[in-house]
Amino acid sequence: MKIFISAAEISSDKHGAKLVQALIAKFSPTKLDIFGIGGPELRAQGIKTIVPAENLLAMGSTEVLVRLPQILIALHRVAEAIKQERPSVAIFLDYPDFHMRLAKK
Repeated sequence: MKIFISAAEISSDKHGAKLVQALIAKFSPTKLDIFGIGGPELRAQGIKTIVPAENLLAMGSTEVLVRLPQILIALHRVAEAIKQERPSVAIFLDYPDFHMRLAKK
């Protein structure tokens, strides 16, 4: 089963890692192909990271503006990877502005 997961915030990375642990316990890891956006905890679970979550984190409007080009590039890269990989399931955790744009693509 191919799964896309996106957790771009610290708390969602922790929750996402627990979810991936549960999926691995339920299904054999060899039957799962999990890719997406994740921080250190999701990467520790073995997901293939398209964009590290740390590249998307920005606090306050000034930091968002500074990082906006990088965020838009990441949005495009992730959308292209989803189109190419065609996952069975997409899981979006937190980060609603980014995820709503990604879901539309």
